[in-house]
Amino acid sequence: MAFIEWFVNLWRRLSPESAASATAHLVAPALVVVLAITGTSGHSPFDFTRPVSVAHLQSLVSANGVVVSQPGVAITIEPTSTELALGFRSQQSQVWTSLDSSEVQANRSHIGLESGMLTMTAPYIGVDGPVTVVVEGKSEDWLLFPGGAERLSDFAPASKRSLTLVYSVLMVCVFAFGMSIATALPFVRDK
Repeated sequence: MAFIEWFVNLWRRLSPESAASATAHLVAPALVVVLAITGTSGHSPFDFTRPVSVAHLQSLVSANGVVVSQPGVAITIEPTSTELALGFRSQQSQVWTSLDSSEVQANRSHIGLESGMLTMTAPYIGVDGPVTVVVEGKSEDWLLFPGGAERLSDFAPASKRSLTLVYSVLMVCVFAFGMSIATALPFVRDK
């Protein structure tokens, strides 16, 4: 807390030109570094992805190389408040999940497969990461949410590399904006 008070007092003593220069050369780069560090840990403050991703599974490959057409769905749900349902065209009897047996027991009411309908409610008790569920069989084309439905194809997993590029460009723009403020403000005079 003492550091914040010291910094605020120091900032108040700066002239407008010095404050603009400090913003461009210290504050903006520090902000870029902080955002880059938090982004590399997997928790970016600029997360444009959906809390659910759905991958269509098409085939099954055996150990001896035999390929068989085997439809299925892999759903990954982030630990945010999300509720969804997905119908299947045939009755399914089992679900594979990334949860261990004790986590499944604690979240028994959060994952269900009944009458050809998979239901999932997140976040999960005792789980702080994403959860993946795999169901064998042909699914319906719509993912159901409270209050509506959306096309299943809209939830295909997105490439993280393209998002990383967007984050990097955004950070460079923020830095350039800070530099332009430092350059332009000394020429602006109060009348």
